[in-house]
Amino acid sequence: MMTEKCGEFEITEYKAEDFEAIAGLFRSVYVKTYPHFDPKFFAAERFRAILREHTLPNSQIWTAKTKGKIIGFFALAKNSI
Repeated sequence: MMTEKCGEFEITEYKAEDFEAIAGLFRSVYVKTYPHFDPKFFAAERFRAILREHTLPNSQIWTAKTKGKIIGFFALAKNSI
């Protein structure tokens, strides 16, 4: 497991226990970015399914943490983030 310290942030490889935190963050960002979308689009299970069925199997995921709390993440898939 790789961890890098960047000032007050810590960058770590995804662990299974990070799932709910990144799913919640993923959803939260979409709610704020696309407030005009139909509320059905923002169902929490939809975002969990996207992560579980598409992102996790096809990407290397890294989290950004401060004081142990996930404040961001990114997924590397082939040549894209």
